[in-house]
Amino acid sequence: VSESEPTYQTRMVGTGVFTSTGFQAESLHDPWTILLAWVVGGGLALCGAATYAELGAMMPKAGGEYVYLREAYHPVVGFMSGWVSLTAGFSAPIAVAALAFARYARALLPALQSQAAWATLSITIADHHIADVTVGVSQVIAIALILVITSLHSFDTKLGGWVQAAFTAINGNVTRMTSQQIFVAKMAAGDPLAVQVKSACDAAG
Repeated sequence: VSESEPTYQTRMVGTGVFTSTGFQAESLHDPWTILLAWVVGGGLALCGAATYAELGAMMPKAGGEYVYLREAYHPVVGFMSGWVSLTAGFSAPIAVAALAFARYARALLPALQSQAAWATLSITIADHHIADVTVGVSQVIAIALILVITSLHSFDTKLGGWVQAAFTAINGNVTRMTSQQIFVAKMAAGDPLAVQVKSACDAAG
């Protein structure tokens, strides 16, 4: 269990914080609205965790949501949920996180900043264009990261857990230091929100 905790921590506080927050700021334009969205999302996540905990206590079987949906509705619903989890629930977030890692790695390492595509594959079904799959530096970095992490977990779950814990610690420290630097810069610039937050913290002791 201790080895799996960092995995869930980085899924909750990782790509979602460093990547999606920028899109939220672009759409919402108001820091308080962003914080409200986080609070609402956190409340929904807690409700989901409590629901899963209760279902797990009622049906202590291997299979997770497949078992819950199978028992509550029909085995077909559980089967469909399993495929959704495979393609969208787990695979897609892993791909997004790996591509985000590649994007930040390219920003830090100038040698990786090439925009040229190495190969492009056009997917067409019955004369209908579905999508274009492009392979470049970002995609290669993302694929390599997934293969390395998968190999670590396949070789030894404890080793994979230690690596995940190390990345979680780095993630937490980077988040904390970045937040502090941004807050200090906002305070120095006289940002009203930063002043209000500091006043509230001082009043709370």
